[in-house]
Amino acid sequence: MKTLLIGNTKAVTKSFIEAAFPKSRVLILGETSLKTSRLDKITVFSDYVKENFIEEVFESYEFDQIIYFSNTLSFKNESVGELERLQAVLRYTQDQENLKVIYLTGPEISSYKQVLDRTAEDLCLNWNKRSNSGIKVLHSPYLYSKQSVQILAGLLKDTGDQEIKELSENSQEIANFIDLEELADLFYKILDSWDTNSDVFTITNPYKITLQEAVSAFNQLAEREVISFKKKQAQKRVYTEKQEDILKKRYGWTMTASVLDRLPELYQLAVKEAKKIQKRRRITHILRRVRSQGQIQKLGEVGVLFLLSEILNSYTSANLQFRLVDIRLLFVVLISTVFGTYFGLFAAGLSALALFFSNMASGTDWRIMLYNTEQWVPFIAYLFVAAVCGFVQTKNQDENRSLQKENAVLKEQNTFVQSVYANIIQDKQKLKYQIISSRDGAAKLFHVFEELDNHPYDDILRNSTAILAEWLDSDDVRIYTFRNSVFTGQLQASSKELPAGQQTVELMDYPKAIRQIKNDDIWVNKSLLKQYPTYAVGIRIAGKLQHLLWVSDINYAQLSQYQINAFHMVSQMLKSALEKAYYQEKFQRNIAQEHSPFDSSGNDSIIHIEDRRAD
Repeated sequence: MKTLLIGNTKAVTKSFIEAAFPKSRVLILGETSLKTSRLDKITVFSDYVKENFIEEVFESYEFDQIIYFSNTLSFKNESVGELERLQAVLRYTQDQENLKVIYLTGPEISSYKQVLDRTAEDLCLNWNKRSNSGIKVLHSPYLYSKQSVQILAGLLKDTGDQEIKELSENSQEIANFIDLEELADLFYKILDSWDTNSDVFTITNPYKITLQEAVSAFNQLAEREVISFKKKQAQKRVYTEKQEDILKKRYGWTMTASVLDRLPELYQLAVKEAKKIQKRRRITHILRRVRSQGQIQKLGEVGVLFLLSEILNSYTSANLQFRLVDIRLLFVVLISTVFGTYFGLFAAGLSALALFFSNMASGTDWRIMLYNTEQWVPFIAYLFVAAVCGFVQTKNQDENRSLQKENAVLKEQNTFVQSVYANIIQDKQKLKYQIISSRDGAAKLFHVFEELDNHPYDDILRNSTAILAEWLDSDDVRIYTFRNSVFTGQLQASSKELPAGQQTVELMDYPKAIRQIKNDDIWVNKSLLKQYPTYAVGIRIAGKLQHLLWVSDINYAQLSQYQINAFHMVSQMLKSALEKAYYQEKFQRNIAQEHSPFDSSGNDSIIHIEDRRAD
């Protein structure tokens, strides 16, 4: 299974991914501090891919789940282009079937006109009508996580700085924030119990903490006033609240921690991050000073080389062999080739001055050098050679820079192709494993069939508790039998010993589950109600509700659609085996006795079987 996280993904953390998508390979197409990790099954697309290969990403991958993080999830976010990106994503996935899409957007504000937010929501709902997949729009408070500590660290980056950050927000408005990791459990439940209907949910913040209280708590942790509010404050935001908490009713989820509960931990992380920022600032300052002195350093190097060239020229001028070599011209070529045109022209000027004073020292009149054009040739040669060598050096640098950019683009493309290829290989291996495991699943179902087929009635009941206990990883599987009353069941078989208080069950004590049991539907305790079973289903024999299959003490991780389907299959196989055993016993008794107790003369035959076994 592949899950795409796209949009405003700054707050996404590794722990959130592990909790929300435990069995999925996650691909992130957005700004994040996470890195690609095959071990953690995380792929982070580069900025180049995000800007140039978005369509290719959707063509190369077939995603099972897409979580779109809106820009409005960040407090005071001024990013643009939200609707265009959302519309592009919906267009790329319009023809894909069985796709789960969650559009996570910011809170609803009744005191402001949220035109763009309403338009984005309408885009999602209209897409759902034209596609074969489902979409859920989830209005959430503003997100924060451990990745958000850089904002707080920016306020603490200099402990000696007494500058106060002033906020223009209204100090009495609600601090409507939620930790992203708290949404991991909600995402898991929504995706696990997915349907193709389009729904709009709103996360209600039960904590009425104001911005003033949050700022005061932060200043108290910092032991100084770091943040304050301006005298002229903006209009107060009033967030829309729903009367009915649908998320709690449907998924059993509520917000459990306020921003004040998380603030001490965030503050400690911000302090550590602030120290890292200070170290980086010192290093950056040193490098900046070195770079600012680079021009002076180069001028010094040119001066030193000029002096060396003049000393060498003075020693070699008396040698006939070295007279054929112009040391000053060699100096100009060297400086122009290494440092470029400007420093080359500077070196040419120094060599020209040196040549001029050398000629003056040898007795040549400056008027002759000025008016005799033949004397200009070496001076012009210095300048010309400096310009040509500098131009060649600049051209080579430009070509090298262009090749580096082209190489970087090719690397980005190669990385993208390699990631696609690696995912294809992983999909191939996963499909191979699924084929093999599906065979094992068929063999397991055949083993269940053998355990339940062609056995006496009581043995089937005992075997079924052991089978379900192993399949669902639970040690509390019970089967109750209804004899004299359709509302009171007596314990018939159990995977463990039970106290006397659990030997009977009263259906009237479970009003939320009685309808599903009576209708032969599977009851799943998604709301985690106390005293209720995790799974329960009624078993009818000869049209009468005869047994109740009861399963408790299951880890919430087992409440997946796969386990529900497995429970459904085993319960249907159990019902079929019990009916077969019932009719076999009825047939055998009809042969052995002239007047069979199974004769339907007003009493149900199943009760006769139970009475016989009870005796």
